Amino acid sequence: MSFPLLHRKLDGSNLLVFLDMEGTEFSHEAIAIGIVGYEKRIGELLPVSEKPTFTYSSLIKAKNNIGRKVSELTGITKEELKAEGKDYLEVVRDITTLTRPYSDCTLYCGPLDIKILSATTNYANEMESNYLRHLKKKSVDFFTYLEERLVDSKGQPYGIARLGKKFSLTFEGKQHDPLYDALALSNIYFYIVSHEEELLEDYLKNYLQNPFTEETNKE
Repeated sequence: MSFPLLHRKLDGSNLLVFLDMEGTEFSHEAIAIGIVGYEKRIGELLPVSEKPTFTYSSLIKAKNNIGRKVSELTGITKEELKAEGKDYLEVVRDITTLTRPYSDCTLYCGPLDIKILSATTNYANEMESNYLRHLKKKSVDFFTYLEERLVDSKGQPYGIARLGKKFSLTFEGKQHDPLYDALALSNIYFYIVSHEEELLEDYLKNYLQNPFTEETNKE
C-alpha cells in the first residue's frame, strides 16, 4: 500500500482538516489560527474536490504579550488582538460546529502547533481539553512527515515556501498568516499524494544525505 502511515491515520475519516497557528513569542499562547477543511471518502487520501468545503480563521486573545519578533513576523499587534481577537473557547466552539458532521482527521504544519494548543488550553474546561485530546489522537504532523522523507542534496528539509517552489505551486496570500499556511500545506499534500513516483525518486536520490536514513533502515 502506498503511503501506509497516511492511510493508517486518514482512512477512517471523511474530512481532511489542515491547521496552522501562530503563538506568542515566549509563552506560546495562541494568537491566530487558520484551518481549511476538505470532504473526502472513507478509505481515500484525496478529497472529493480540491475546492475547500470550508475555511476558518480568527485572531485569539492571549493573556501574555505577543513579543516584538512575533509581531514583526506576523503583523499582528496587541491592539488588533484586543479589538478583533476571540476567546479561545469561542474558537473551539466554532471549529467544533464546522467539523461535527464529519469524522475528521487533522494535518498540521509542525510540532509547534500542538505546543501552542497545549499552552492555550484551559484544562479545567471540558470542551477545550476534549478538543486537544481529540486533535492529538486524530492528527498527523505532516510537516515532520515530509522532513523525514524529503531533503535536499545537503540533507536539509524543505520549508513550505521551498516545497512550493520545488513543485511549482503558487500560493495566494502571505507567509505567517495561518490560513495562508494551512492552504499552502493542503496544496503540498495534494501534490505529494498525487505524485508518488516523483516523491519516491526524490526520496531515493538524497537517501544517503537524509539524517533519518538510519532509523528508516532499522524499521
